[in-house]
Amino acid sequence: MSDLKYSVWLSTRVVPGTRTACKLAEHFGYDAEAIYNAEKGEYLAVPGISEKLAEQLSDKNTDQTERILDFCMTHNVSILSFDSKYYPKRLLRLPDFPVILYYKGSLPDIDNEVCIAAVGTRNYTEYGKNNAYVISRDLARAGAIVVSGAAAGIDSFCHRGCLDVMGHTIGVLGCGIDVVYPKSNRDLIYEISLHGTLMTEYPPGTEPAGYNFPKRNRIISGLCLGTLVVEASEGSGALITARTALSQGRDLFALPGNIGEMNSCGTNELIKNGATMITGAYDILAEYDLLFPHKIQTEKILVPMRTLNISNEPYRRVASGNRPVYTSENEYQKEHGNGAGKVPEADANENSGSVKRPKMQREAKNKNFRENVPQKAESDKKTECTLPMSEAEKTVYSAIPENGSITTDEIVRSGIPVSDVLVSLTTLEIKGLIKSLPGGAYAKKHQ
Repeated sequence: MSDLKYSVWLSTRVVPGTRTACKLAEHFGYDAEAIYNAEKGEYLAVPGISEKLAEQLSDKNTDQTERILDFCMTHNVSILSFDSKYYPKRLLRLPDFPVILYYKGSLPDIDNEVCIAAVGTRNYTEYGKNNAYVISRDLARAGAIVVSGAAAGIDSFCHRGCLDVMGHTIGVLGCGIDVVYPKSNRDLIYEISLHGTLMTEYPPGTEPAGYNFPKRNRIISGLCLGTLVVEASEGSGALITARTALSQGRDLFALPGNIGEMNSCGTNELIKNGATMITGAYDILAEYDLLFPHKIQTEKILVPMRTLNISNEPYRRVASGNRPVYTSENEYQKEHGNGAGKVPEADANENSGSVKRPKMQREAKNKNFRENVPQKAESDKKTECTLPMSEAEKTVYSAIPENGSITTDEIVRSGIPVSDVLVSLTTLEIKGLIKSLPGGAYAKKHQ
């Protein structure tokens, strides 16, 4: 039996979105074959594994697994297993990582990309629609990957803004890879599968159920360095993604809105509680351009304002007038043949109208600002944290080196319970005592 088959079998035995897979993986050395070959007694030796689950794992029947593999091979669906070297480490560090990812399109090297989640309400306003499109367009223009849920509303405009400048976008579904939901996004979902990545942890044929989407949200934020909430009411599902991002130690950004506006209540509340307020893509990318200088080019988004022409027309491209418009899948494949699915190269003159701010001008402005800000005397600077902390927070905080960084896994390996680590890291970051770094690492913010 192939190595991939063991992982697909495991995904049919554990419930998506739970910590069961992580417990099994840690116990059996992240080896899907070892998990498959284990006996009931070995499963029961894993903390948290119930008698019922041990019985399910003891069932080695692979009929369902065979059907899934046959479907994926027939319909050109790729499978990424948690024990694959290509599986994103950002996801693998989560305590509830997906065992399997089914995907269509090209798979970028997630761990070496600036991936930004952009989410929002289905019941959008013109303000939310335009900002979702422009910010996502500019993120993609500067080299970031935009990740969203392919849902109706704000998610759709985030994907569209990215696609219209030939950027790479990832759509994470709450159903099977072969199920189109919502139906109104059929053309958009197909285009994402051609020019980006369409992804889900649910096996083919899984219908969209309400409880699938909160679980799906952990993948959206987990793939990314930061999550942007564009527009959200108090009960919006986008706020679930925001809370999930914080629990994962990711950066959280929010677009402010009018006071009293229903769709801005959620984002304004996030800002009140510590989310970074942004007014454009530059505010987000400024957090990462020094860490990923080979990926991010912020000067590409400093362009003159233009009248937006946002369209739901499939396969439309506004980045270049030289690119054809395709109105059907057959028309696209007729011209491109087997090359369909590759991300087209952007035109050389795509950014010919951009206005670059000279580096010396930026440095001079920053230097002038710093020189005019009153500086604290050395004796006034705090040398240690004075904010109140729980015992668990104190333990986790003391595990972080004074001049350096440490990953979540390294903290857990020091003997601190994983639940205490995850909760404490989130609260310490909200209090402004620590900061998250790429790759799941944390460092202290010196007062």
